[in-house]
Amino acid sequence: MNRRSLLRSSLVDELHLLVNPTVLGAGLSLFSAIQHPLQLVFVSAISYPSGIAVLKYMKPQ
Repeated sequence: MNRRSLLRSSLVDELHLLVNPTVLGAGLSLFSAIQHPLQLVFVSAISYPSGIAVLKYMKPQ
């Protein structure tokens, strides 16, 4: 199963997003396959000197 299938099937309990501050102008949407909003709660964020941020979300208990 790939990540889009897991997201689409609501089988994700924890999600880590790495945000890289680069403007591309176009690209693939990570969340385009989701039909219903995911119920995730923001847990933490870590930023690095390079500008990359790691965002952590989890399914509510």
